[in-house]
Amino acid sequence: MTSKAKVFSFFAGVGLLDLGFEHEGFEVCYVNEFHKPFLKAYVHARQKMDIKEPEFGYYNGSIEDLLPRSSTEAAKNLLKSVQKVRSDKEIVGFLGGPPCPDFSVGGKNKGSEGENGKLTATYIELIGNGSM
Repeated sequence: MTSKAKVFSFFAGVGLLDLGFEHEGFEVCYVNEFHKPFLKAYVHARQKMDIKEPEFGYYNGSIEDLLPRSSTEAAKNLLKSVQKVRSDKEIVGFLGGPPCPDFSVGGKNKGSEGENGKLTATYIELIGNGSM
């Protein structure tokens, strides 16, 4: 068993939230980011700072694809990864900053009805899933 809690990161952006958690002793073991330029910047920054790649890799796609009910290969791989960490008796955590523009004046206050606002509920569904 390692001394670091392993975290799965969603809506990772360029990785600043993850970097803060790593600085405090957590290990980011999986990264999800939809916007390809953000993920490229995330990977590049880790390489430049000599931070190891996440154990379970990167997923460049929608968090909706990761829900167990989607039955995608990405969802199956994520579930296996979480179960592996748990079977190793390690602590599992989840990080995420769902897109917030729909909750702002700039996003016209569409809230959870907005295109990105609905992703907050998707994030809650994913991490609140009993199998996670």
